[in-house]
Amino acid sequence: MGGRLTAAAGLLRADGEDACVPETGGDSPHNLTAFLTSLDVPFIVLDPPRAHLRALAERYRIAVAGNV
Repeated sequence: MGGRLTAAAGLLRADGEDACVPETGGDSPHNLTAFLTSLDVPFIVLDPPRAHLRALAERYRIAVAGNV
């Protein structure tokens, strides 16, 4: 993931042999959610708030199911 982030995007802290923790922020929870999902890597949110991520996940779920 290090090749996908510029220094302006934040810092990467090693978390074991196969994982890292990005330390980053955003102008808003919405923008931060969009940024994290644009990285195209699996991730877990460690610090709240998670509401924007849940809302986006629900939109994706509906889009895939075709039930708008």
